Amino acid sequence: MDGRQKVGITLSRFNLYRPARRLCRTCWKRQAAHWRHCPNCGAPNAVLSAQRPRHCIWVDIDFASIGQFAPSCTEMIVELLGDSCSKVFSAFRSVDVFLTTDLSEAEQKDEEQEHTHALVGADGAHTDWLGIATFSPGRLTRAAIIRIDQIWRSSNNAGLALHQVSNLLANTISHEIGHTLGLDHSTYQNDVMHDGLVHGIHSFCPPAFHPYQIYAMNRAIYLHKKEQAHR
Repeated sequence: MDGRQKVGITLSRFNLYRPARRLCRTCWKRQAAHWRHCPNCGAPNAVLSAQRPRHCIWVDIDFASIGQFAPSCTEMIVELLGDSCSKVFSAFRSVDVFLTTDLSEAEQKDEEQEHTHALVGADGAHTDWLGIATFSPGRLTRAAIIRIDQIWRSSNNAGLALHQVSNLLANTISHEIGHTLGLDHSTYQNDVMHDGLVHGIHSFCPPAFHPYQIYAMNRAIYLHKKEQAHR
């Protein structure tokens, strides 16, 4: 039985699909699909965001554990998750990834079932972390955990509004997925990859990556796909 049925939720999977924006891989300016060269830097169309293989990331939302954690506000949390997931997708629009909340879709996109598994769930244990992920500098790894119960508790303690909780959750998910795509922690406090998300900063704006971070994630994916092709 699906976890959503256990808690009485009839909501279908979140739709994370958006048409990809074409960006110049040299100057990162937005491009029209028919342009042969970037009008800003002159880069040929070959280095624009072409049809390169994308790495699949399954955002696995554990509705059953969320329902057990907060049965009285499960519907509110589900709406919160939908809003947060749309912000996560926007943060990765220029990265060569395919984000989905559907396992079967993830398996279809990656025949070898080597997609990254980002689990968003709840646990009864109190922790001092909001999320955790596997990490190798500049390399692609495959697992992340986001503790929505801990985010919910800490947000309530900080007196955050619902839209602020949505931003904090989206920043946490993006942060942990960033680690699986080879990004290390940042020293800048307002960066989505800062070591320790700050309520007073990361609850006020949705996640966003800098151009060098986007380049680094795309390079990690490219190297991984290249290694796979030579196996």
